[in-house]
Formats: sequence, structure tokens, C-alpha cells
Amino acid sequence: MRQGRPRRPAPRPRCSGFRDGPGAFKGEVMRILVVDDSEDARDIMAVTLSSGGYEDLTFATSGQEGLDRLAQGGSGSDDAFDLVLLDVMMPGMDGIEVCARIRADARHQDLPILMVSSLSDSDSLSQAFIAGANDYVTKPIHRLELLARVRSIARLRGERDLRQAREAELLETGRGPEAGRAASALTFVDPLTGLLGWETFEALVQRAPAADAPRFGALAWQIDDLDRVRVRDGDQAARDLIKSTARVLEALPARIGDHLAHYDDGIFVAFARNCTEAELAELAARARSGVAGTGTTLSVGTVISDGRERTPRDVVADAIAAAERAAEDGGDRVVSRTALLVP
Repeated sequence: MRQGRPRRPAPRPRCSGFRDGPGAFKGEVMRILVVDDSEDARDIMAVTLSSGGYEDLTFATSGQEGLDRLAQGGSGSDDAFDLVLLDVMMPGMDGIEVCARIRADARHQDLPILMVSSLSDSDSLSQAFIAGANDYVTKPIHRLELLARVRSIARLRGERDLRQAREAELLETGRGPEAGRAASALTFVDPLTGLLGWETFEALVQRAPAADAPRFGALAWQIDDLDRVRVRDGDQAARDLIKSTARVLEALPARIGDHLAHYDDGIFVAFARNCTEAELAELAARARSGVAGTGTTLSVGTVISDGRERTPRDVVADAIAAAERAAEDGGDRVVSRTALLVP
């Protein structure tokens, strides 16, 4: 393979599994940018991705070359990339810096970034997520794991594209109260916070494939003393507090397949795929620290799947119950599902 030479094959049929419906991705194959200084790693990823039907691949041998390739693609153009596979450890500009520079460009804020790392320490991966990465895979590359991540990205991006097209259609053709009711029925976005609507959140969580995420977890955050703020300062102050809390939670590191929603009055829920108890605890701590300057506190519930008969819906419900228990116990604390099992 020639280093840095983009590989642009002729158009081909869509890959199996994404032919119709929400699984389709822009109606064509994905265009993927692979940034890795190792020729062996690039060769392995080329073979692996091609075996899954992803053949529109471009390669870069350094962080700077990756940024140059991305700039040449151009967001919104026919040559725009749909996904970046980015090695963490590279000489000169490492993958974390490249990721941060990509996210600093408003044109690429929604571009999925999948980190590729041989590192086992969580600190480097945490830095990558803070920089804006969506997910990661580890070296040596495992074919099924890499393809599962890419397909998950394709599915979720396809659902987003279909939803945006449907909303645009309603806005363009809808007239009068019937159109308003139709748009409200979508409930894709919570009107107060701008987060996912609850019905959409539940649908996405229920569709989370077990093969892609054998372990999953949920967090619930409840704003402490929201009723007191409403009585003392009025409804608008309470709404402002809910919105500011939503912005704090929205800024937490997340990966492709993770979802955040406003469940009820001042209660937020997140669903996390392929997570650990330590990662949930870190997210809980970050959120509590993030609202410290607002004069409020959070009661938090965290639940991890036990790998048996726990469904995503069960885990989400348990997280909400755990947050309510934390509030009942005085607030400003974290309760895990294990604590719920104690009489």
C-alpha cells in the first residue's frame, strides 16, 4: 500500500445489512479516513474494512496529513468523509490533538471519530473522549469488533438523516394545527432542553443490539431542590436551571451509541454502551462537579447490566429509581443499583 495515497474505488452496491430503512447510510457506502503512521496497521484496517463492505477508504500517515485530507474532503460536499479512524499514538501530532483540532472546526463537530489505541490505561482514552472522540477500538484490531463499531455508526447516522429529512418535510408541507400536532408527535427533541425526547430515547435504547454492547449501563440525575427554586424564584428560574443542567450533562464525554434525554421535571437519564462501573462513576462525578457553580446539587443513580436477563429498559428504570433514592436520602449523593438491593 502506498503511504498517504487515497484509495477511491468505483461506486459499488451498498453493503449487506444497510439496504433499506433506518440502517441505510446516505444511500451509499461510507467514505472513511484512516489516520495511522504504521503501514502494517493501515494494511490490516484496509483488509478488515473491505471485508465488511467498506471500500471507499482514504489513508493518511500522520496527524497533519489527516487534517489535510479532511480539509480536501470538505464538509457537505460529495467527497466529505463519513467517519475518521484515528490512531492515538503517532509521532509529532498525536491522535488526541488531531481529534481536538477536528472538533474545533464547526464543519466537523458531528463527524464520527473512532480512536484506535494499543494503550491499556484509561487516562489516554479519557483524554481522547474529552477531545471529542465518539468511541474506540484497541490494537491488535479484532475484525468483528471494528465492523460492529462502524456499523453502529452507520445505523445511527442513517437514523439521524432520516429524522432530519422527515422534520424538514413537515416544516415545508405542514400548515395549521394538524401540522403542529404532527411535528409534536415526533417528540425527537425535548423542547425545553434540546435533548432527546423521552419516546425517542426509549426507542433508541431498546434497539441497542446486545452483540454490539454486551455490557451497558445507565445514569440518572435529579436536580435537588428544584421545587424550592420554583417556589422561591418562579417557573422561569426553574426552567433556566433545568436548561443549564442539561448543558452540563450534554458536555460530558460520550461515544457513538450513548444517549442522553430529559426524562421528567429536572430528571435526566443517560444510556451508555460498553461501559464499566468505574466509567459510570466518573460521569456521575463530572456532572456533580459541573453544576457546582450553579448553586444546585444533583442526586445520581448509576446501574450496570449484570449480563443475564437485564434489558436496557430495566437498567434505565433502575437508574431512575436509584436517583430518586439518593434524593430521598438527602440529595447531593450517588446511589448504585447494589445499594438498592440492600434492605
